Amino acid sequence: MQFEGRRRIRTHLDMAPLIDVVFLLLVFFLLTSTFMVQEAVELRLPSATTAAPVERQPLHVAVTEAGEPHVDGEVLSLQALEALVRARVAEDPELAVMLQADARLSVQGIMDVMDRLRAGGARRLGVATVRAR
Repeated sequence: MQFEGRRRIRTHLDMAPLIDVVFLLLVFFLLTSTFMVQEAVELRLPSATTAAPVERQPLHVAVTEAGEPHVDGEVLSLQALEALVRARVAEDPELAVMLQADARLSVQGIMDVMDRLRAGGARRLGVATVRAR
C-alpha cells in the first residue's frame, strides 16, 4: 500500500502589477507637486553666517547693481515701488518685505530703496543673503 505524501502548494507573487502601481504613484506625485521659482534677475547676494526662517511669504524686492528695483520680474521706479508697497500694506498691515540687493550695489542705493519701502508703510524689512561657507 502506497501513501500519498503532502503536496506542497507553491505560491507565486507577480511583481509586474505592483511595479506598475508604484510608477503610477511616482508620476502622480511628480505631476501634482509644486516647485519654487526664483526671480530671474541676475544678482550676487552678500553672505551671512546666521539666518532665520520666515513664517509668511514676504514681498520679494530684488535690486540690481544699477539700483533698479524688480518685483515679480517687473522693473519699477522708486515711486512705483513705494505705491505698490503702500497698496500691499493696505491689504496686509503685517506685510514682510524681503530685500534682495546685489552685493555690488552701494549702501546708499540700498538705503534709498529701504527708505521708499518704509515710506510705503512696510515695517517688517529683511535683507536676503547667501550663507557663508
